[in-house]
Amino acid sequence: MSGKQRRSQALQDAVKEVLLREWDPIGIGGEDAAKDEYDAYVTKVCALIAQRQSVEDVIKYLLWAETEQMGLQADVERARRVAGRLVRLV
Repeated sequence: MSGKQRRSQALQDAVKEVLLREWDPIGIGGEDAAKDEYDAYVTKVCALIAQRQSVEDVIKYLLWAETEQMGLQADVERARRVAGRLVRLV
């Protein structure tokens, strides 16, 4: 695995961990059986932060995932906190 591939994998792993432990809109992050629950969102989040998109763009994506994909009520404060954490990963 090249250095670039290792960095990409490390970023994906870090994003996955943040989504599971800090974002976790459906409250399953502590369950081993659900550790892949948010994998569908990892690639897009990685792309947003790797392209140095704004925190607002990441917030919008997280809120879209919560409301449009999961059918949940938006938690703007959580999305703001988590987006800030995510953009600091790069």
